[in-house]
Amino acid sequence: AQAARSLAGFHSSASRSDEEKAAAVPAPVHPGLLTQYGLDDWKISAPIAAALSIPLLSKGVYVLNEESQLAACFFLFCTSVYKFGGDAIASYFDARSAAILSEHNAVEDANIQLAKETLETHKAMLNIHEDIAAVAEAHKAAVELMCEVQSYKLQHKTRDTFVKNLESIRQIEASYNFELQKAMVANATKNVRAFLEKGDKNVKAAAFKNAIDVLSQVETGDKEDDVAALFAKELRAYATSLEAKQGQVIQLTADEQAELQADLDAYMKRFDLEAANFKAAKEIKLELL
Repeated sequence: AQAARSLAGFHSSASRSDEEKAAAVPAPVHPGLLTQYGLDDWKISAPIAAALSIPLLSKGVYVLNEESQLAACFFLFCTSVYKFGGDAIASYFDARSAAILSEHNAVEDANIQLAKETLETHKAMLNIHEDIAAVAEAHKAAVELMCEVQSYKLQHKTRDTFVKNLESIRQIEASYNFELQKAMVANATKNVRAFLEKGDKNVKAAAFKNAIDVLSQVETGDKEDDVAALFAKELRAYATSLEAKQGQVIQLTADEQAELQADLDAYMKRFDLEAANFKAAKEIKLELL
């Protein structure tokens, strides 16, 4: 209904159907004044005109002169034009009016067609908006799914990173424990060797005899090994020394810092953490696990 009202707004005159109906119904004929009294017949009107002209001329109401001749000539001209050129003039104006009406109808048809095309364009735009809304909903769902997948991937990657870090920490602790054990054994070996080199002959003889018994697989019973006792003593002394240094802050030398930085860089590169740009510490605090 609204579209019909919009199309009707383009008409500036009556619709073509109304014009055709008006042309199909003949206009009512109203008789004129002369027809009502029968004066349209020249046989009646001529005697009446002659009878009226005599008193008008005799009384001087109307005087025949050059103006009368000019009026007669003009009347003759008008009647001649009407008789010989009336049909042509009427045809010209009829054709002109028909052309104007046709042009007017063509403009109205063009406006109606334009309105229809505009309506179709608006419908297409509405369909496009609906398609855009559907695409937006699909894109939103895809983004939500992608975010969920990326969240799971990030959780998995974070878990793997933590597992790798814990494994590396375990390996580093094992390496440090091994190095500590090596240092303890090396220190104990050094001290025991120095003690034996400086010790008396009885200790050397006992150590030599114990070594021979071990090689000969001789049963020594519950006799304590003097060398083993010396090693145990040195190891306990080393452990006591480390416990005494618990919590002590030790300054690292330049070489130690460089070595620690190299180990740290290798660790960061292994787990793709080079962007962290960690720097080696200049001092460490001694803590025993």
